[in-house]
Amino acid sequence: MLDGLPVLLCEPELALADWCNHWRLERQRLHRDASRAQAAAANAGDLTRSRLAGLAAGYTA
Repeated sequence: MLDGLPVLLCEPELALADWCNHWRLERQRLHRDASRAQAAAANAGDLTRSRLAGLAAGYTA
């Protein structure tokens, strides 16, 4: 917990830059993960629709 204290006290600009960079990278990671999850859900929905269409075609044929 106190590991960053000397940097914070001696070089507050550096500490703030490190903190901002950390959270910028974390925000990018979360956005990337959300995009991947959204794409996976869309792909799963496409597969389900095509399976249902195939079943419907089989029953009507």
